[in-house]
Amino acid sequence: CDVRSIIVLLQENQLKRDDIFIIGVECSGVIAEHTLASGKESPGELDFDEKCKACRPSTPRLYDYLVSQKDQKDKGVLPEENPYQDIRKFEAKSIEERFKFWQEEFSRCIRCYACRQICPMCYCPRCVADQTMPTWFSRAPDLEGNLAWNVIRAFHLAGRCIDCGECERACPVGIPLREVNKKIEKDIKELFDYEAGAGVDQKPLLSCFDQNDPEDFIR
Repeated sequence: CDVRSIIVLLQENQLKRDDIFIIGVECSGVIAEHTLASGKESPGELDFDEKCKACRPSTPRLYDYLVSQKDQKDKGVLPEENPYQDIRKFEAKSIEERFKFWQEEFSRCIRCYACRQICPMCYCPRCVADQTMPTWFSRAPDLEGNLAWNVIRAFHLAGRCIDCGECERACPVGIPLREVNKKIEKDIKELFDYEAGAGVDQKPLLSCFDQNDPEDFIR
């Protein structure tokens, strides 16, 4: 996921390829923090992070030098056959149930912006959340402002989020932010067959148009 963020930043002209030397490391997955917090020491009792279960290539898609871990290839996490299974279960709920869930989750947001600060895709010189002339939404940690902030940020990451899960890891109150981004990622994959950071040669999602793009979802 680290190199996918580099690819997106290259696409958006935030990095110059000639200025960086990428040392790629084959990744077998990282251990979920909650299993470490339990005090378990046996590797068999530990579990991989959810983001790793949805990640398919263990070899970086872009590198100048690759550090291979041949002895670890059979010890890594096995990718889920359906990485969007949990999202589809949530989609099966009623609109009222889904909205109530996110109201309760976002009501806990303290607007510390840790999600923004740790996100490799959040690099605006001045974030919309900090603007006061004009003010786009309430800066107070109330439900209305929290909903606006989290929804706007999610849409700003559409076609750009590389599913590193750092926003959720950094959130001090434990809001499942990855689920929001994963839902948008799923829709983009199904509608446009696009995956952020898949390759340097691909164009950013919102900067390209194809006459064969599906339009049945447009109302």
